[in-house]
Amino acid sequence: MIYLDYSATTPVDEGVLDSYVKVTRDYFGNANSIHTLGVRSKELLMQATNQIADIFNCHPKELIFTSGASESNTTAIKGVAFKYASRGKHIITSKLEHKSVLEVMGFLSSIGYEVSFVNIEGYESHLQICRWLIFVTDLMSCHGFAHMNCHQIDWFSVISQPHRAAA
Repeated sequence: MIYLDYSATTPVDEGVLDSYVKVTRDYFGNANSIHTLGVRSKELLMQATNQIADIFNCHPKELIFTSGASESNTTAIKGVAFKYASRGKHIITSKLEHKSVLEVMGFLSSIGYEVSFVNIEGYESHLQICRWLIFVTDLMSCHGFAHMNCHQIDWFSVISQPHRAAA
């Protein structure tokens, strides 16, 4: 069988699986508990958190661990929407997004955000999306668009920059 859906899941590296088995077997204490097993688990969790923070060049407290993609999508989109609400409440996304993204868009719409859904059909639609992202809005759902080929667009700059007037 040829498996092509690596966006959904991937095979687990043997080293990762070995670590998972060891941690699951030896560090099963609640990391928020004060007993010996909990303290050992907390120490290992903090060590791993520090390693991840070093990789991303950030402070460990800036990391948020979630249970999966749906919780991650919800947390990230709401966080960005609320943080930048003063810049505008217009979000552009696609109906092709994951269900969790669409549910957040419905929630944001219900509390006063304007949500626009772009049609994704062919190259001209990609150009339309790129133009919208540059000139129309301060905030977007970049989840699905990250793989789109819009030349010379820095996605994180598009999200984080103040509104720019159309040229």
